[in-house]
Amino acid sequence: MKIVGLLRHAKSSRDDPHLADVDRPLTPRGVRAAELMGAEFRKRGATFDLVLASPARRVIDMIEHFERGYRKPLQPTYEPVLYENSAGTLLNVLTAIGDSVERILLVGHNPSLQNLGTMLASTEDVLHADLADQFPTAAAVLIELPTAHWIDVKSGTGRILWLLKPRELGSRNG
Repeated sequence: MKIVGLLRHAKSSRDDPHLADVDRPLTPRGVRAAELMGAEFRKRGATFDLVLASPARRVIDMIEHFERGYRKPLQPTYEPVLYENSAGTLLNVLTAIGDSVERILLVGHNPSLQNLGTMLASTEDVLHADLADQFPTAAAVLIELPTAHWIDVKSGTGRILWLLKPRELGSRNG
């Protein structure tokens, strides 16, 4: 079995009209959501052999603040292909991963992360419709794939282990 985690960057600022999209930072709300998600990943014992991330400022900030809640470094590799892409591109990234990696986390943007999640998960999965309906900023999904080799990953075969949305976590944690 292989595990893929998909983590969308937290809420980012559009306050400075002169900033390029790639340079937008997180808002204070985004910072709080990133830390909350990191803490939840830690509570759930989520670990990854490889973290690939978009080089956008909001993703770099997301990882920095996520690590505060997670309480350990993710040691991401920043890949330009994770900035502007499609679910198909992300699937190609996954299928090119070496088999020594069992658990990977992709940190990036919508709609490609949400589309990849719905592509990988079985439509019979009870969380599939929820994932397809909404994958807000700072959301995460963990999907188990029934394969020993990344090259053999197939659409519609994954099982969603959990789907996390920061608003839902915030309401549970006070």
